[in-house]
Amino acid sequence: MKIHDMHPSLRPRERAEHLGIEVLSDRELLAIVLRSGTKYQSVLEIADLIFERCGNITGLPKMTLHELIKINGIKKVKAIEVLAIIEIAKRMVEPHCGQIVEIYDTASIIKWLFIKIGYAKQEQFLVIYLNQNRCILNHQVLFVGTVDRSLIHPRDIIREASIVGAMKVVFVHNHPSGTMAPSRSDIEATTVLIRACRLVGVEVYDHLIVSQSNYISLRFQLPELFIE
Repeated sequence: MKIHDMHPSLRPRERAEHLGIEVLSDRELLAIVLRSGTKYQSVLEIADLIFERCGNITGLPKMTLHELIKINGIKKVKAIEVLAIIEIAKRMVEPHCGQIVEIYDTASIIKWLFIKIGYAKQEQFLVIYLNQNRCILNHQVLFVGTVDRSLIHPRDIIREASIVGAMKVVFVHNHPSGTMAPSRSDIEATTVLIRACRLVGVEVYDHLIVSQSNYISLRFQLPELFIE
């Protein structure tokens, strides 16, 4: 059924206006972002097709431009508009990375990491630089791709640590598959980096592996890696 054929009390925009935006379902919110349907599909039906592809609203941030435009009724402009809304939402919940934030424990940055790289479809290796009091000085994505010790250059990490005055670093990478067990490559890369950083007096505080909604700490799971 087309939107204009629906009773006004059932139309997403009218419901938002009279009842408040917070009462709308996920499909209704997405329908408002999509704005219009096609000759043969209502905007709500197109919203349903998107959710069929990504599972539910939590899977929406994983959608790529290519995947969206493959859905019937979604053209490039509309797909980019959806991605723009997703990016706005991510930035709203992401702490301002430029300010110095004190880290009291690992949990204080996990929510940020879920947003930062948890939804990424490719593995990303990120380094967080800390001062002696565990305040964030800087962070950088070192590379994108499967973690391999041959691809990680300790000199790049050490150079940045020297520039920002970091005494500690935290390594983070994501597992797009959702599997939380560290791979052999993860462990080997961590060992190489710990040894290299230790030579110049930089402590590897932890290596975190994150997914969309879960994480593990190698310091907790494999403490022997961090013992001198």
